Amino acid sequence: LHWENLPPSAESLRDFVRRLTAIRAAQPLFRRESWRNTMSIHWLNCNGGEQTQENWDDPGGTTIGMHLQLHDDAREEGAWTEAVLLFNPHDGVVPFTLPPRENGQWLLELTTADPERSGDGFDGEAAFDMENRSLALFRGA
Repeated sequence: LHWENLPPSAESLRDFVRRLTAIRAAQPLFRRESWRNTMSIHWLNCNGGEQTQENWDDPGGTTIGMHLQLHDDAREEGAWTEAVLLFNPHDGVVPFTLPPRENGQWLLELTTADPERSGDGFDGEAAFDMENRSLALFRGA
């Protein structure tokens, strides 16, 4: 089985991977030479706060988020300065409180729960229902 020889039923998977690849190619936030350069990364718990040692030690607390921020004044036009990536490995829906946004909303860029869904706006500190065994990517609007 080869990527180019997948059956027609896998077309939605191909489209989804194309979207992911296009986002990575277009957004310097995801193709850094060094993650230490003008970048901050914060790990989030589903209550909207930063992960604490207690959260990391909780065997049931596996739904997590990653908040990426780019602090670079010389960024490319159209480049995202913030993104949030959420992961839910559980077999049930988990409400995840998005981090605050000083200016604007979070825009849902993609989710594995519904590959066609995109563009929904969420205020900072709003809850997003993470479907079971899914990933969601948001960008700052």
